[in-house]
Amino acid sequence: HDINRVRESFEFLLPLQEDAAEAFYSTLFERHPAVRPLFPEEMQEQTGKLWSVLVTVSQALEQLHELSPLLRDMGARHVAYGVSPAHYPAVAETLIDTIALAMGPEFTQSHRLSWEKTLGVIADEMLAGAGKAA
Repeated sequence: HDINRVRESFEFLLPLQEDAAEAFYSTLFERHPAVRPLFPEEMQEQTGKLWSVLVTVSQALEQLHELSPLLRDMGARHVAYGVSPAHYPAVAETLIDTIALAMGPEFTQSHRLSWEKTLGVIADEMLAGAGKAA
């Protein structure tokens, strides 16, 4: 089940969250330098936001529709910061790779597909909000 696989991999990651967040952002900026100016110099707050979003999502996956207003609002705010829809796949790919690296052999193809599906739904909701803001 997709929800269980996402939760399982996220729970695995929680004790490693600081290292994982550092790996996530360094990889993201290395792969996609154009994204770097969208983030403040002080990354501690950004790291906190990343984890609060992941915790919220992992807790509410069965009721993802209830998260829609929150996600759409985030999408609208991202547009105001200068984020384009092209950034979402870059962030999703980097996040999945970071989780895969942290979990090692525990991270199966099923985990990857579950995360891709979940992040796809989240991105669609955020893009819906971004569309209203544009």
